[in-house]
Amino acid sequence: MGGRFTLSDDSHGIEQVGLNYATTLKCVERAGITELWHLASASNSTPPLDKRFPNVRWSSVPVGQLKSHAFWTK
Repeated sequence: MGGRFTLSDDSHGIEQVGLNYATTLKCVERAGITELWHLASASNSTPPLDKRFPNVRWSSVPVGQLKSHAFWTK
């Protein structure tokens, strides 16, 4: 579809942060989403998407690479 997909967290306390991310990652894969997008700091060499935030850019991570991160393997 050409969109960018990102995850957010609606936790109401520290003990709930990332509570259902493992289930969500499975849904992401079933939906055929191959990369997740996030905001990241960037150098001044890349033009900003929004001039109000000159040091922030969108960046993506392949889902396969994300799955090997320690957060998902514990």
